[in-house]
Amino acid sequence: MAAPRDYLQSSLYLDDAEGSFARAGHSLSIVVNSGAPGGTCVIVFKQAVHRRGWRDGLELRQKVPYRGVGARISDPGTVPIAYARTLRLLTGDLRAAGVAVQRRYKCFGRTADGTEVVCNLDYVDFGDPAAPRDSSRHYRCLEIEVNSPFPTALADLDRLAGRLDERLGVARDRTSKSQLAWAVDHGGSIGA
Repeated sequence: MAAPRDYLQSSLYLDDAEGSFARAGHSLSIVVNSGAPGGTCVIVFKQAVHRRGWRDGLELRQKVPYRGVGARISDPGTVPIAYARTLRLLTGDLRAAGVAVQRRYKCFGRTADGTEVVCNLDYVDFGDPAAPRDSSRHYRCLEIEVNSPFPTALADLDRLAGRLDERLGVARDRTSKSQLAWAVDHGGSIGA
């Protein structure tokens, strides 16, 4: 593994009033990375597809200027949002559904067969977009990602996660960050 890289990231999660994304495990966010070039941010849609003990998914990203990001949310040409609406994953208008400020330590490596593995240690503060920052909740997690559809890579990842569960003495948290952000914004409940 290479030496870890350090990232600071802020995300504003969006959802409809019913929490359609949070309930389904999907997320739509506006992400600002510390030091991002040219006054840009990224609109990100993550569509979760659950398989066994891991979360698999499709991620669509579109870089947009900070100024005018509000108009892009209702623009039918904004690819991540248009995709979610085309699949009818939203039932209403978008609104702020939670905020996350995250410090991420990221390491890149490869398995013996050459599959890229990314390990992230995240320190996250979740908050209600309308509340003072001191009312945020803290969350720490280890994420291990492989960008491979091959069954052997996914089986290896599942075995590694199982060993970590045993070693750490806790089971994997199946809750996504968008679901945690929604819960903070809605008094502890996730959707429904």
